[in-house]
Amino acid sequence: MDVPKASKSAVPVQDLDLSPALRVVNGPRAPQDIKGHVIGILVADGSDATAVAKLKAAIKRAGAVAKVIAPKIGGAKGADGTLIPADGQLAGTPSVTVDAIALVLSDTGCAALLKEAAAVQFVMDAFGHLKAIGATDAAKLLLDKAGVEPDEGVVGLGSEFIAAAALRFWDREPKVRMLA
Repeated sequence: MDVPKASKSAVPVQDLDLSPALRVVNGPRAPQDIKGHVIGILVADGSDATAVAKLKAAIKRAGAVAKVIAPKIGGAKGADGTLIPADGQLAGTPSVTVDAIALVLSDTGCAALLKEAAAVQFVMDAFGHLKAIGATDAAKLLLDKAGVEPDEGVVGLGSEFIAAAALRFWDREPKVRMLA
Protein backbone atom coordinates (compact mmCIF):
# COMPACT_ATOMS: atom_id res chain seq x y z
CA MET A 1 0.00 0.00 0.00
CA ASP A 2 1.35 3.41 -0.91
CA VAL A 3 1.66 5.87 1.93
CA PRO A 4 1.07 9.55 1.17
CA LYS A 5 3.85 12.05 1.78
CA ALA A 6 3.77 13.86 5.11
CA SER A 7 2.07 17.24 5.10
CA LYS A 8 4.14 20.33 5.74
CA SER A 9 3.63 21.82 9.18
CA ALA A 10 1.71 25.10 9.27
CA VAL A 11 4.13 26.58 11.79
CA PRO A 12 7.84 25.80 12.04
CA VAL A 13 8.83 23.48 14.91
CA GLN A 14 10.06 25.41 17.93
CA ASP A 15 12.26 23.38 20.22
CA LEU A 16 12.51 24.81 23.70
CA ASP A 17 15.22 24.35 26.29
CA LEU A 18 14.47 21.65 28.85
CA SER A 19 12.98 23.05 32.03
CA PRO A 20 14.20 21.58 35.33
CA ALA A 21 10.99 22.84 36.96
CA LEU A 22 9.00 20.32 34.91
CA ARG A 23 11.14 17.28 35.68
CA VAL A 24 9.55 14.40 37.53
CA VAL A 25 12.83 12.61 38.24
CA ASN A 26 15.36 14.59 40.29
CA GLY A 27 13.53 17.84 39.65
CA PRO A 28 13.26 20.64 42.19
CA ARG A 29 9.74 19.53 43.10
CA ALA A 30 10.59 15.89 43.77
CA PRO A 31 9.42 15.12 47.31
CA GLN A 32 12.18 14.55 49.85
CA ASP A 33 10.02 13.33 52.74
CA ILE A 34 7.13 10.93 53.18
CA LYS A 35 4.49 13.49 54.13
CA GLY A 36 1.26 12.45 52.50
CA HIS A 37 2.57 9.04 51.39
CA VAL A 38 0.82 5.77 52.14
CA ILE A 39 3.09 3.05 53.47
CA GLY A 40 1.95 -0.57 53.22
CA ILE A 41 2.91 -2.85 56.11
CA LEU A 42 2.62 -6.52 55.21
CA VAL A 43 1.97 -8.80 58.19
CA ALA A 44 1.09 -12.47 58.63
CA ASP A 45 0.37 -14.77 61.54
CA GLY A 46 3.37 -14.66 63.87
CA SER A 47 4.34 -11.05 63.09
CA ASP A 48 5.61 -8.93 65.99
CA ALA A 49 2.62 -6.76 66.99
CA THR A 50 4.89 -4.40 68.97
CA ALA A 51 7.14 -3.87 65.94
CA VAL A 52 4.08 -3.12 63.80
CA ALA A 53 2.81 -0.59 66.36
CA LYS A 54 6.23 1.11 66.57
CA LEU A 55 6.50 1.30 62.79
CA LYS A 56 2.98 2.71 62.48
CA ALA A 57 3.82 5.38 65.07
CA ALA A 58 7.05 6.33 63.28
CA ILE A 59 5.21 6.59 59.96
CA LYS A 60 2.54 8.79 61.53
CA ARG A 61 5.17 11.05 63.16
CA ALA A 62 6.77 11.49 59.73
CA GLY A 63 3.44 12.69 58.32
CA ALA A 64 2.52 9.59 56.31
CA VAL A 65 -0.27 7.04 56.60
CA ALA A 66 0.33 3.40 57.51
CA LYS A 67 -1.86 0.76 55.90
CA VAL A 68 -1.61 -2.73 57.41
CA ILE A 69 -2.08 -5.48 54.84
CA ALA A 70 -2.67 -9.10 55.85
CA PRO A 71 -3.46 -12.34 54.01
CA LYS A 72 -6.99 -12.21 55.47
CA ILE A 73 -9.22 -9.18 55.88
CA GLY A 74 -9.64 -9.98 59.58
CA GLY A 75 -5.95 -9.30 60.20
CA ALA A 76 -3.19 -11.50 61.52
CA LYS A 77 -2.50 -13.14 64.85
CA GLY A 78 0.63 -11.59 66.35
CA ALA A 79 3.42 -13.62 67.93
CA ASP A 80 2.07 -12.64 71.36
CA GLY A 81 -1.44 -13.82 70.46
CA THR A 82 -2.91 -10.35 69.93
CA LEU A 83 -4.80 -9.49 66.77
CA ILE A 84 -3.05 -7.16 64.32
CA PRO A 85 -6.02 -5.53 62.55
CA ALA A 86 -5.71 -5.16 58.78
CA ASP A 87 -6.69 -2.20 56.63
CA GLY A 88 -6.58 -4.35 53.51
CA GLN A 89 -6.42 -7.94 52.36
CA LEU A 90 -3.31 -9.01 50.47
CA ALA A 91 -5.19 -10.34 47.44
CA GLY A 92 -7.11 -7.05 47.10
CA THR A 93 -4.43 -4.54 48.09
CA PRO A 94 -1.50 -4.79 45.71
CA SER A 95 1.65 -2.79 46.37
CA VAL A 96 0.79 -0.44 43.51
CA THR A 97 -1.71 1.17 45.92
CA VAL A 98 1.03 2.34 48.32
CA ASP A 99 4.21 4.41 48.04
CA ALA A 100 6.57 2.05 49.93
CA ILE A 101 6.27 -1.31 51.68
CA ALA A 102 7.45 -2.78 54.97
CA LEU A 103 7.53 -6.53 55.54
CA VAL A 104 7.08 -7.22 59.25
CA LEU A 105 7.26 -11.00 59.11
CA SER A 106 8.34 -13.86 61.33
CA ASP A 107 9.93 -17.06 60.08
CA THR A 108 6.58 -18.91 60.15
CA GLY A 109 4.68 -16.01 58.59
CA CYS A 110 7.23 -15.71 55.81
CA ALA A 111 7.13 -19.45 55.16
CA ALA A 112 3.35 -19.28 54.76
CA LEU A 113 3.58 -16.30 52.38
CA LEU A 114 6.13 -18.08 50.17
CA LYS A 115 3.22 -20.23 49.00
CA GLU A 116 0.98 -17.20 48.38
CA ALA A 117 1.26 -15.84 44.84
CA ALA A 118 -0.22 -12.47 45.89
CA ALA A 119 2.55 -12.02 48.48
CA VAL A 120 5.33 -12.76 45.99
CA GLN A 121 3.70 -10.43 43.45
CA PHE A 122 3.24 -7.73 46.14
CA VAL A 123 6.99 -7.64 46.77
CA MET A 124 7.96 -8.12 43.12
CA ASP A 125 5.80 -5.17 42.03
CA ALA A 126 7.15 -2.89 44.75
CA PHE A 127 10.70 -3.69 43.63
CA GLY A 128 9.80 -3.25 39.97
CA HIS A 129 8.11 0.08 40.65
CA LEU A 130 11.32 1.32 42.30
CA LYS A 131 9.75 1.67 45.76
CA ALA A 132 11.48 1.46 49.12
CA ILE A 133 11.23 -1.93 50.82
CA GLY A 134 11.80 -2.29 54.55
CA ALA A 135 12.01 -5.82 55.90
CA THR A 136 12.73 -7.92 58.94
CA ASP A 137 15.52 -10.49 58.68
CA ALA A 138 12.89 -13.23 58.54
CA ALA A 139 11.45 -11.75 55.31
CA LYS A 140 14.63 -12.50 53.34
CA LEU A 141 13.23 -15.68 51.78
CA LEU A 142 10.23 -13.76 50.42
CA LEU A 143 12.52 -11.04 49.06
CA ASP A 144 14.64 -13.72 47.37
CA LYS A 145 11.62 -15.47 45.85
CA ALA A 146 10.35 -12.14 44.48
CA GLY A 147 13.71 -11.50 42.80
CA VAL A 148 14.61 -8.51 44.97
CA GLU A 149 18.27 -7.59 44.64
CA PRO A 150 19.76 -5.63 47.56
CA ASP A 151 20.27 -1.91 46.88
CA GLU A 152 19.89 1.44 48.67
CA GLY A 153 16.10 1.06 48.69
CA VAL A 154 16.02 -2.33 50.43
CA VAL A 155 16.58 -1.61 54.11
CA GLY A 156 15.66 -2.64 57.63
CA LEU A 157 12.70 -1.23 59.52
CA GLY A 158 14.42 1.53 61.52
CA SER A 159 14.88 5.18 60.70
CA GLU A 160 16.57 4.19 57.44
CA PHE A 161 13.19 2.92 56.21
CA ILE A 162 11.43 6.22 56.96
CA ALA A 163 14.15 8.05 55.02
CA ALA A 164 14.04 5.58 52.12
CA ALA A 165 10.23 5.62 51.92
CA ALA A 166 10.36 9.22 50.69
CA LEU A 167 12.18 8.24 47.52
CA ARG A 168 12.03 6.19 44.36
CA PHE A 169 15.21 4.29 43.50
CA TRP A 170 15.82 5.17 39.85
CA ASP A 171 19.22 3.44 39.80
CA ARG A 172 17.31 0.14 40.15
CA GLU A 173 15.55 0.58 36.82
CA PRO A 174 18.15 -1.18 34.61
CA LYS A 175 17.82 -4.24 36.87
CA VAL A 176 14.09 -4.52 36.23
CA ARG A 177 13.67 -3.27 32.64
CA MET A 178 15.47 -4.11 29.43
CA LEU A 179 14.71 -0.73 27.88
CA ALA A 180 15.93 1.39 30.78
